[in-house]
Amino acid sequence: SLHDALPILLGLFLMSANAQTMDDLEADCQKLSAIVAKGDRAYRNKDYDKAREHYESQVTWSELCLDDRGKIATAYNNVALTYFHQKAYGKARAWLLLAPDDPKSVYNLKKLEPHFSELSTAVEGEYWEYQGQGVWSVFVVKRSGDQYQIDFDGYRPLRVVPYYGVNMGSFSFKTSFEGRQGHYQMNEEGDYGDCEFRFTFKKLELIVERLSGDQCGFGYGVYAEGTYQKVL
Repeated sequence: SLHDALPILLGLFLMSANAQTMDDLEADCQKLSAIVAKGDRAYRNKDYDKAREHYESQVTWSELCLDDRGKIATAYNNVALTYFHQKAYGKARAWLLLAPDDPKSVYNLKKLEPHFSELSTAVEGEYWEYQGQGVWSVFVVKRSGDQYQIDFDGYRPLRVVPYYGVNMGSFSFKTSFEGRQGHYQMNEEGDYGDCEFRFTFKKLELIVERLSGDQCGFGYGVYAEGTYQKVL
């Protein structure tokens, strides 16, 4: 019957789609060296924004196409160096911490060290957590009167980001802190979620813990909890 055939047809469709994706991926992986060359050319010309655009693409394809951790770490370092030259030391540090034991990262983190004192330890700022394929989830914390405004934009890569994009989730709220710790209980009606979070601000980190709930109103695979590096 047609009803019985539907699962078979769906399975064949998914197999075909997956095969096409793998063919596309194999072809695009061959372009990695050209992407790096474009980034290197822009970097030599001190066009760091353009270089970073290519190097972030290098990160995405390196993670998707390569097993060699050293080459993936090179991509992280390439992005970090563009930020370093623009004096965005927090962002450079966040990228280097993705492979902190790689010799290139060790060397560049040491170069960054004299600038760590320039990174504010106040709770206000921007915080990143890496989700893979060049994608970061972000918390932004700003003073709002006698409280703080906290905005979250979370992401989760979907298989191959250049083909399928990302899932997303977000929330915003105001809170007061006791010391360097804050709390947020989602309003199920207003936020479409039931999660409760605790925020703890370290020197250059934000630790987000989910205390309860599991339907936070985010896209599939998106989570707010984690360890976020301060970048601004």
